[in-house]
Amino acid sequence: MSFEAPGMLFGMLAALVPLLIHLTNRHRARKRPFAALDFLLLSDKRLARRLKVKQLLVLGLRMLLFAAIPFALAKPFTTSATPENVVVNQPGSVAIIVDDSASMSARAADGRTLLEHALQKAQALVSAAGDRTNFAVLTASRPARLLTPKLTYDRHELERALARVHPTFGPSDMQDALREAERVLSRSEERRRQVAIISEHAAHVWRDVTTPWALKTIPTAALIRVPVPTDHTNMGILGVRVRPVGEGAQTRFEVTVQVKNMGTRPATSVASVAVSDKVAATTFRLKPGEAEKRTVTMSLALDNIFEGRVSLKGDDGLGLDDTFFFVVDLSLAVRVLVVNGAPQSVAYLDETFFLRPALEQSSGRIHATYVNPAELTEKAL
Repeated sequence: MSFEAPGMLFGMLAALVPLLIHLTNRHRARKRPFAALDFLLLSDKRLARRLKVKQLLVLGLRMLLFAAIPFALAKPFTTSATPENVVVNQPGSVAIIVDDSASMSARAADGRTLLEHALQKAQALVSAAGDRTNFAVLTASRPARLLTPKLTYDRHELERALARVHPTFGPSDMQDALREAERVLSRSEERRRQVAIISEHAAHVWRDVTTPWALKTIPTAALIRVPVPTDHTNMGILGVRVRPVGEGAQTRFEVTVQVKNMGTRPATSVASVAVSDKVAATTFRLKPGEAEKRTVTMSLALDNIFEGRVSLKGDDGLGLDDTFFFVVDLSLAVRVLVVNGAPQSVAYLDETFFLRPALEQSSGRIHATYVNPAELTEKAL
């Protein structure tokens, strides 16, 4: 059993509150012998024992109630990490959805990526299937793709489809993948129709899924989880902002880098900012879930456009979010090629009649070249 919010389990300590109240309020009366009440006390002993048991049961129920609330808020869930819950030894059709989104490039404890584990589980499903089970292979990254033309019994075709699954840089679109799987399965002649979803099943995978099925007769779905490391590091670049801060032959500009620690333990990473032949660096020391912005100042010559890159260096379980490319535009003039699609001898009827004076008001910032369609060549571009 796992929990979506394990921190809520600390709230179960509140179950001790009724017990503490019970112990605090316990006070024994001072005994005073009174002969006339001895017979009454003997008859009340059985009733007192029953009353004590009842009070203990009430106390237990109160403690259980206090413990149940944080347990429910922790959102417990159970999953199957093996493909045994997908029936492949009997006649049927199976649509295998492999999550190939960017987060699946993270490495597991054994050094292999999560996507490699997912492909291994998909291959295990195909290998364990009987002769009357056909398959289709789909990927979940946006846009979702069907890698087999249709459901097929050809194991070699399925192996070739799985070999074409590679990690992508984009997010997953599980909603579209499920709809595509349902569409493929709707053409099956087999009564048993299943969808095997192989993924890390992180929150972002299911965030946009609302109504996954469109048909009345829906297939059964099995969630197969890859071995996600519980203790990992991942420093990622959230964004880069470039802002000029000076004028002159050497123009200064600021590069602001935002980095977040998306791992489970504190991490340190050096962000290297490279623009042309200039390099600057800054160090991030972040706790899990913490994000921070750092700014470096650089200077370059005017009248040019420069490519820049921010790179993170350090121990990281996911390298896709460690590099960010950007552009620094310090050009003095913008060259514009205007294609006059319908030249006219009468000036005010020409398509560029109003455009020419407008561009001339740019104080030399815009340099326009006017050509006819016949003059539009690769050299002109």
